[in-house]
Order: sequence, then structure tokens, then C-alpha cells
Amino acid sequence: MLGVLDTVQYRAAQARVESDSAFAQRVAEWERRLGPWLADIEPVKAPEQVWGRICARLGWTEGARAPSGFWQSLGFWRAATVLSTVVAVAAIVWTLQIAHPPEAGLKPVTPLAHDDGTPGWLASVDSSRGTVLMVPVPSAPDSQGRVTELWLIPAGKAPRSLGLVSINKSYTVTVPRMCARRWSQVRSLR
Repeated sequence: MLGVLDTVQYRAAQARVESDSAFAQRVAEWERRLGPWLADIEPVKAPEQVWGRICARLGWTEGARAPSGFWQSLGFWRAATVLSTVVAVAAIVWTLQIAHPPEAGLKPVTPLAHDDGTPGWLASVDSSRGTVLMVPVPSAPDSQGRVTELWLIPAGKAPRSLGLVSINKSYTVTVPRMCARRWSQVRSLR
């Protein structure tokens, strides 16, 4: 073996060499190909002034060991990394599965326009839940200071206000049960 494994890895590899002839042949081939390089490498000791500068930069006195403690513990950082990864994966799964469960079908999106025909909102109707998701299209507030109101116009019935509509943020509007089953259009009037 070329001497690049730690003690545990070396013992495992040596046991495999003794029990697996194909593996032993591959190891012998690598030793034959790379072994001559080891003869060309001579060990070099770092000059004392270099080691002294390394120690000084790390804040060590000569001969002192690296600081030890909770924050310098490799085990702590490995555990923190694993825990962070588990929390991140759990958050993603929760977001995808619980907060936004898979729907049976795609929800249609309808543009709602201002009186001048410019797009004002995108509305996604969920008739099974009786809701409308309102997503505003960025635009300037009304120059006359008017506020937008969402109306439901069920077939054969009088129009019904669903309330004021925000131009700044998305939100969900609940449609009254008596109107949720049959509605012909949703209009925005300004």
C-alpha cells in the first residue's frame, strides 16, 4: 500500500487484499505504477521561522495546541450541519405537502381589468373551497383617489359586493355559500 490511508482504512484495505484476489491485483498494479514516485519524494521539515509565524498567526504559543472547546469541536459543527439539513428538508416538505397540498386539478386564472382595460389583477377561482385568490398587477393608484371593489354577479341574481380590493398585496376572498355554486362572472369595477 502507498501509505495514503489512515489506520482504520489501511486495516480494512489490508483485510480485503487478503480475502479478495481481484482487489489484491488492483492494489499491486497501483503500487507498481505509483511506487517509484515515493522513492523520489524526500521528507522536508518546515523551517523554524515558518512554524513560528504559523503559531503566531493562530495566536498559539510555540508548542501549544490548537484551542479546544465547544465552538472548536468538529463534532459540534458536524451535528449542527446535519440538524440544519434535516430542518431545511422538513421545512421544504412541510411547505410543499402541508401548506400547499396537491390539488386535484389546476385552477383557472382570469385577468380582471380596470375600466380603461389595463390589467389590474389575476384571479384564481377555487369553486370547491368557495374562494378567489386575488393577485394585483403592479400599477399606480387611481388618480381620482377611488378604491376598487370586487363584485360577484351570479346568473339571474343581483350583483353582490365581495369587498374592497388591494392593489398592493395578494389575498384570498371568500365567496358567500349561496353564491359559490353558480356564478357567471367576477368583475372588478373602479
